[in-house]
Amino acid sequence: MCFWQCCITVALIVSVFSPVNCRNNLHLELVDGQQQGETTTSLSLTHSVNIYEQHQDSSPRFRRRVHRLQRQRQSVDTDQSVTGFDWEALNPDLSLQRYGSENKAWWHYREFGEQENRQHQLPQIILRYTAATGLSNQHYCHIAAFSLCAVLGRCSIVLPPAVARSSFQDAFSVFKEFNKVQWSAKPVETLYDTDKITVEWAKMGFQVWNTPALQELPALVQPESAFPRYLDQHDTRLFTNVSDVYLRAYAMTELTELVTQAVLTAAREYKQLTETEPPYIVVDLPVTLFMFRSSEHLELVSEVARNLFFAPVVHQLADQVLQGMAAHAPYFNGAHLRVEADAMDWARSMGGVSVYWGEYLKAMQTAGFDDKAPVYIATGLLSYKAGHATLDHFVANLTAEGLCDRVAYKEQFLDSAELDALHSEQKALVDLLVLAKAHRFVGFEPSTFSFFLSQYRVLQGLEPSSSVLVEGKIIGTNVLFEAAAVVVEHGFQQQKQFLGES
Repeated sequence: MCFWQCCITVALIVSVFSPVNCRNNLHLELVDGQQQGETTTSLSLTHSVNIYEQHQDSSPRFRRRVHRLQRQRQSVDTDQSVTGFDWEALNPDLSLQRYGSENKAWWHYREFGEQENRQHQLPQIILRYTAATGLSNQHYCHIAAFSLCAVLGRCSIVLPPAVARSSFQDAFSVFKEFNKVQWSAKPVETLYDTDKITVEWAKMGFQVWNTPALQELPALVQPESAFPRYLDQHDTRLFTNVSDVYLRAYAMTELTELVTQAVLTAAREYKQLTETEPPYIVVDLPVTLFMFRSSEHLELVSEVARNLFFAPVVHQLADQVLQGMAAHAPYFNGAHLRVEADAMDWARSMGGVSVYWGEYLKAMQTAGFDDKAPVYIATGLLSYKAGHATLDHFVANLTAEGLCDRVAYKEQFLDSAELDALHSEQKALVDLLVLAKAHRFVGFEPSTFSFFLSQYRVLQGLEPSSSVLVEGKIIGTNVLFEAAAVVVEHGFQQQKQFLGES
């Protein structure tokens, strides 16, 4: 066998049997207040390995890139004088089919690409994004952004502010003249334990930045173009953005390609203007809700979800409620009643309030609610005056149907001063943390709060069958949710199977 045949044979063996690794093994250079050249601890997210092995047939180019990055760290090739040469990601024309090897691609870059001011390596990325309205929508935005950052690897992430709403009574519309809901920016620390998030992600090799000074909250009625608006200290030449991500449910390979190409274009333009390599590129995204198909990357996404920690002060309030519940009964069931004024369009779509409520009662019967245990309900009805009478009606109906021995809600266990100090999404988070401990849970499938809670309960160790969601296919969100809102393996499918058997 001649020399070149031996080389090809060895290369094939290496490509087939080398362990898959990810871009996040690369070191991160810290910027914005840290000395250049300092690095965080470089650890791989082990869950990413299995993800790319599972999807290797559908993304061969991405798989080769992952293998290539690991080989770069182990390479003893003296022919390459530039560390971290990223031959396939940065020069799409330098394909394996065309050049046959990384060394030939390197030669092409050295002879031609370098003269064209092409980047030899992906610059460090500072990823910024906007959180959506609503507690669970915001959480899904964080899950999506952190997952993207984990896959990109040479990436740090900037936490956006939390967003609170004025009332559940006001109607929402994407048309400004009809929209009545008002949103305001709140410190992200009101919803998340940012210190713990920063520490845990640093252990995995990723820098998490606090929210910068806010210029203004972007127009959230147009989430597809709601880019972050901060009082920036960065060189404007270091910025780029990717706009078409909101609700797009991309394959992860498509999403990373969009971001990578935007970064490379910005880096090339910076180099042409300054004749120096950019220290980093700031990538701005609008609202990142459901921007990729989480269902195809459940090991990654569930690990990300486990490493986004809620605020201790809200946990403490939820514990107060749970202690109050435990004083009256050994266990309780729970329900998310999405029956506020701003949800009445859903009720009308399903045939009216009576039909809508009837589906809730059926779901509670299916879940096994009975008159031996209380029901804790999460609802925004008590956030506005007209909602109190509606709540009284539903409470009477639940006890009359024998679905509980009494109805409980957080306002019975927390004093008014504590509640008044909370914004709307903190109140919702109290409900979420309490309902995560319910023996059985019933919610409404088109609601991201209900849908995420059913997933979160599985992350907390409960069986998928312990949650039952009122089906709302007529609303039209089910296909998107099944693709981009699932965060735990098997949970949603097992839940649907349970419902089918019931």
